[in-house]
Amino acid sequence: MRRRQRRGGGKQLQGEISGIGGRGDGLLAPQPGMDGPVFVPLTVPGDEVRVQTTSRSASGTQSEILELLREGPDRVEPPCPHFGACGGCQLQHWKPEAQQNWKLARVEEAVSRAGFDPALVLPLESVGPATRRRAEFVAVQPAGKPVQIGFRRRSSHWVEVIETCMVLRPALVEALPLLCEALDGLIEDREGLRLHITEADNGLDIALSGGLKPGFETQDRLARTAEAAGWARLTHDELPVAVREQPRLGLGKASVPLPQRAFLQPSADGQAILQTLVLAAIPDEVGLVLDLYSGHGTFALPLAERGHRVAAYEGAAPAIAALEAAAREAGFSGLTAATRDLNAWPVSGAALQDAGAVVIDPPRAGAKAQCEALAQDGPGTVVAVSCNPSTFARDARILRDGGYDLEWVAPLDQFLFTGHVELVARFFR
Repeated sequence: MRRRQRRGGGKQLQGEISGIGGRGDGLLAPQPGMDGPVFVPLTVPGDEVRVQTTSRSASGTQSEILELLREGPDRVEPPCPHFGACGGCQLQHWKPEAQQNWKLARVEEAVSRAGFDPALVLPLESVGPATRRRAEFVAVQPAGKPVQIGFRRRSSHWVEVIETCMVLRPALVEALPLLCEALDGLIEDREGLRLHITEADNGLDIALSGGLKPGFETQDRLARTAEAAGWARLTHDELPVAVREQPRLGLGKASVPLPQRAFLQPSADGQAILQTLVLAAIPDEVGLVLDLYSGHGTFALPLAERGHRVAAYEGAAPAIAALEAAAREAGFSGLTAATRDLNAWPVSGAALQDAGAVVIDPPRAGAKAQCEALAQDGPGTVVAVSCNPSTFARDARILRDGGYDLEWVAPLDQFLFTGHVELVARFFR
């Protein structure tokens, strides 16, 4: 593989790829005169490459391949024609078994860094392809050309038009040509229109944001397209364009009315695995369970259905409103919910002491302040869900220093071909 050298730019280096960084880029073996790691996209361990550095940041030096001199033993042909240009996947060129071993090792290393035995990490579970049910696209219309919808290219504002995708649910990809036709001549934002598409249980929920040509013609054309396609809801800048019915997501007996651009687990299969692990980690006899960073009830609603009293806390008000509505409809009188910024105002003191168990599912930044409160006043069982092994290691160390032990950690890969890995961990004291 050869790539045209950029004019100017940084330093040229040559060496072997020694590993993979947390974001899925290869790591060049240490080089004389280089301060910190050198990241090389689209490489695998064992590759020998000639690269040119392009930029530096606090995390290290970015580079691009000028020439692939030797292929590593686990390099494979990427199965997707968009790979390399599309910024969605980073690892399709790496043997699947090697990817899984690397993700498992990342979790084991995080557990070790927290001060626990990495042997407590269970085997990695993975979801299959074509299961991701939400994605954000960009739509642009260059002068004199049709509308283009896809993902941003790697390190670029250009759009890679998506015609097929190995990770997305088919319904999401099938909607793109219809949207291209409907949006022809209507996009006014030069930066492009953002399209957040979610496959709900009862159809697609499509939220457009950005500059569109104003007027009845725009609204009418989009509404007709949505109606003909049978989409559940189409909005623009949070205003309804066409609503066939409220998009909903079933969580056991409960049915959640989804807010616009709702955050939900990327796949139904991954969601089911996480729910099974969380429920298995909480004893049946536990009365009150606190669900912190609850979202719209991924864990709170199944816990309430099992008979626990549940107090849910979440920073996003629309998610809490959806959770409360679902609980009312399902008749879960023992579930309460409140909007609360847990990073600025963690649940602490008596509120923690009254609980029999706590579930935390924070964003990638983790739950440092909340874990400090748990270390002080937390109950006998804490179940941690994490999408970032690095911040999990930090938070787990806080719990350990507060007297918690670790029973098990279950890793999950539901972001195929990327550097992402999730986990569920059970702490006790």
